[in-house]
Order: sequence, then C-alpha cells, then structure tokens
Amino acid sequence: MRQFSKSWVAVLACLVALARPVCAEPVDAVLATVDKEVVLYSELMSEIGEEVQKLRQSSSSAEQFEKAADELIRQALEESINSRLLVREAKKIPQLEVTDKELDVYMEDTRKRFDTPEDFVKAVGGSVSDFRERKRQQFMAQRMSVSKMDSFESQVVISEDEIAPYYQKHAADYDKPERVFLRQIFLRAQGDEAERVQARAKLQSLRDEITAGTAFADLAKLHSQGPEAAEGGAIGWQQPGDLVEPLNTAAFALPAEGLSEVIDSQFGVHLLKVDKHEQAGTATLNEVRLDIEKILRQNAAKKKYDIWLADLRKRSRVRIFL
Repeated sequence: MRQFSKSWVAVLACLVALARPVCAEPVDAVLATVDKEVVLYSELMSEIGEEVQKLRQSSSSAEQFEKAADELIRQALEESINSRLLVREAKKIPQLEVTDKELDVYMEDTRKRFDTPEDFVKAVGGSVSDFRERKRQQFMAQRMSVSKMDSFESQVVISEDEIAPYYQKHAADYDKPERVFLRQIFLRAQGDEAERVQARAKLQSLRDEITAGTAFADLAKLHSQGPEAAEGGAIGWQQPGDLVEPLNTAAFALPAEGLSEVIDSQFGVHLLKVDKHEQAGTATLNEVRLDIEKILRQNAAKKKYDIWLADLRKRSRVRIFL
C-alpha cells in the first residue's frame, strides 16, 4: 500500500487535537471499499482517535508524529479491511453469531466504567447504536479468526526433525535460573522479646515433630499464621532475591527435602522446607518439548491463516482511496 499523504495525517491530527480555530469542519470520507462495503474516516477515527491524540502529545516533532501516525493509520485500515472479510465468513457459521444478550452484557459493563450516561455517549462517539454494531462486528471477526486458527492448528503435525533444530537454535530461550519450591511455617512475633522467645520455642517443637516423621504440610495447616497455611505452607517456586533476608540465604542453602533451623525476621519466626531445589542451567529438550511443539504448531497455523486471509482478499474487490 502506498504511504498516506502528509496532508491527510495533518487533517487527522487536527481533528484529534480539536484545534477548531485552525481546522476546517471535517467531512466524512470513504477510505476504502470491500466489495460494496465501505470503510469510513469516521469509523477509523472512532477506533484510533485516542491513540493518535497520545502520539501527537508524545512526539517531539511534526515529522516524528506524521511518520508514527501514518503507520498507525495504515495498520488500522488494514485491520478494518480484514475485519470485514472475517465478518463475512463468520456470518456463514451460526455458532459464531454474537447474540443481542451478549451485546447487552457488554454494553452494560462498559456503561459502568463511566460516571454519567453523557460521559459514556461522548466516549463512544455520540451514537450508542453505532458503537454497539461496531462491537458486534469486532466480536464476530475475532471469533472467526480464533476459529480458523484453531482449525489450522488441529491440522498441523510437528515432527522430531522440526523440534530438535528449533531447540538448538533457541537454546538460550530455555536458560533457567536456580530456584527452590518452598514451604514455610510462620509465627508472628512483632511484640516484645518474650513473645519472640515463645514463638521460637513453639516452632522448635514443631521442627522436632517434623524430624520425627510428621508431615511438614500437615503442621503448616494447623499452626502457620502465613497466608499460605491452607496450602500446607507452600509458597511455591522462588528464585534468588525473591525472598527477604535472611530467608533468601537460608532457603538456597538447603538441598531438596531440606529443613531449616528456626529463622528470625522482622515479621516473626519461620521454619522453611525445600521440596525441590533446581540449579541454574538450560532446560533439556525433553523438558521443553511440549512448549516447542506448541510454538511450532502456532507458527505453522499462522502461515496457513495468513495465506487463507490473503486468498479471501484476492477474491474480494478491495480498493483504497488515499
């Protein structure tokens, strides 16, 4: 597609900035057609007006703004054309219909974000019915896009000859830091020293029970005052620096299934248990095989989708008037 003229971008910027003293009253225009459907200037503005306004405010020069706005308009127009093609296909599939009830819920949720009905009407561009219909079209296009991508993904078969080379090429993406899967029993002790001594003694007693064979998770559920008590004290995976000191040092000094001594912090006293301790390194191919398969399947499906969409466009009469 050819570049948009600077004069067009200037008119757009002028409208968005609402600089009425130097801007003529804008006249709506047809930017493109898809067969007999039209893409209007006002429709495009309703979608990207705020973004153009932000660009104008953040740009350091008119040249920078014009370049960024030109790209934004180009992308928005392409998306609007593609959306019309997708809606046309979606109308052939009853399951992709967007019901009035769904739109009612969306509209009500949207209205709640505004203080007054007038604010809502102003935000949607002045015509609530037009806004509602635009959303219907957008939702139908999204459903068609997702449905087609899912269909293409289901057709893709990934072989080992694809997985291993991808892993070798992107091995750095699978570097993993040292981490521990951690549990704790926590007792509050922010009062006087007598309270802290009492808490330490109780936690030491619980530690003795654990070393004698009682499950850490069971005692955490009964005694811990931490938010993770109901999950058996499970804090989850932690990396170096995630925890405050001295908990961080204590946790990463423990091996898998290791149990700490009673630890004091500014919040109280803690007893830590490391379920698993993984050293830093690169995940093996077997560990990330399913992730790679998913990436390759999505990439292959996206290529099929782009070809399908391009074919839809070829079979339609798309014209751009800029």
